[in-house]
Amino acid sequence: MSCFKPIILLETRRFFTLKKTTVLLVLLLISLYSVHKGIKENKNTTSKIKEFQNIEAQMFGLNTNYDTVSRAGARILFTPAPASIFFTNPPVITEVSAHINTIANLDITSNCQSKSIFISNALLPLRFSTVVLFLGTFAVLYLGLKAMNSKEYLKFLAHGNSRLAVYLSILFSRYILVVVSFLFIFGCTLCLALLEGISLSWPDISGLMPSLLAALFLMLFCLVIGTIPGHWAKKTAWPSSWRSGL
Repeated sequence: MSCFKPIILLETRRFFTLKKTTVLLVLLLISLYSVHKGIKENKNTTSKIKEFQNIEAQMFGLNTNYDTVSRAGARILFTPAPASIFFTNPPVITEVSAHINTIANLDITSNCQSKSIFISNALLPLRFSTVVLFLGTFAVLYLGLKAMNSKEYLKFLAHGNSRLAVYLSILFSRYILVVVSFLFIFGCTLCLALLEGISLSWPDISGLMPSLLAALFLMLFCLVIGTIPGHWAKKTAWPSSWRSGL
């Protein structure tokens, strides 16, 4: 598509307007705040895990001989990974402990007799994943909706280009800009996590890749869905010479 290069330059100017840049900055601030909350709760969880370990050590100290210890067994707490600061963890994951004894019985239950030590009162905790899922997809839908609603802009692109070439060029240009913006925001959240003392190893970061790819595919889907009303419901915006087909 020979028209792709000039269109992506034009779309970049349309993308970084004052209004859209303000929305991008707001999304960045909300994302940073959501990760900061996740970091705070992660550190709080770590301190409560130490309390759990101290209680288990005291209980172990009450056992007078090895037979008692073997029958009583030991409890092991499964803790969230550092990368969980980006996600809303379901109680099934964050509250699991295991009880093991010498008979090789493994009893996996909820902590503290169904009372969580990782308490969250929020119906939908603010996390980076929820920001992407709701605010991010809504913003991408809006970008798709506004992609081809200017008749003058489409007339300007009509000279020497097919309707399909212009449509795909606008779509791909906007998607590239969305991907760059998303990776910029995610990079900022990673930097915040490192600055606040969260040790994200390479396995932690690589474990985030499937979620990032899923988010990028979701954004592409939302962008395409968003262009449908602009492409079909507002076909009058297309020059009359193009309306015969895509």
